Amino acid sequence: MHRSQLIMKILLRNTQTGLFYVGPDHWTENHPEAFDFEKTDLALDVVRDRKIKNIEVLLKFENPAFEIPLTVIGCGDCGE
Repeated sequence: MHRSQLIMKILLRNTQTGLFYVGPDHWTENHPEAFDFEKTDLALDVVRDRKIKNIEVLLKFENPAFEIPLTVIGCGDCGE
């Protein structure tokens, strides 16, 4: 396995639109432009604090075969 396949980014992806989180009220179709949270807990903090629904935390690797989507079922205080 090449080392580049092991480089991982932590992204947020809207499960309905497929768009990636860049920043407050800013989303993109292009994952390289998305904000890399580096840690899942930081991504989940944004989901909770901004009350984002229909979202998944995506463990994104260079090789898409290694991608791991983690669907967020509830965000604590989102009114769900």
